[in-house]
Amino acid sequence: MTAEGEIRRLVVATEEDMQAQWEIATDQNCPSELAEQLQQRKVVPAFPSEDGFYRPEFGQWQRYLHPAEAIAGHRRYYLGLSAPIRNSMVRLASYAEYLDWLDAAAHAD
Repeated sequence: MTAEGEIRRLVVATEEDMQAQWEIATDQNCPSELAEQLQQRKVVPAFPSEDGFYRPEFGQWQRYLHPAEAIAGHRRYYLGLSAPIRNSMVRLASYAEYLDWLDAAAHAD
């Protein structure tokens, strides 16, 4: 959750994770556009399958892809940040709202 209360998903993958995503997607005869994006590490997927991998029944597979940002260190990681998630079932306070509440509670005495 951002300080403004936006809920987002951070997807983190290693080079090995990305290679597995590409191999399984191509084994499943994924669209060539998806295979290219995975192979070039342009996106980090978060497919809604039990194992997190592509399935042919995902007709709108693009919605499960997040632009990748590579982070190099001892290992290479790929980060993908989702668009804000809309969730009307739960009301969560943002960090900024929490700080405002703390300020108000401190000054209430």
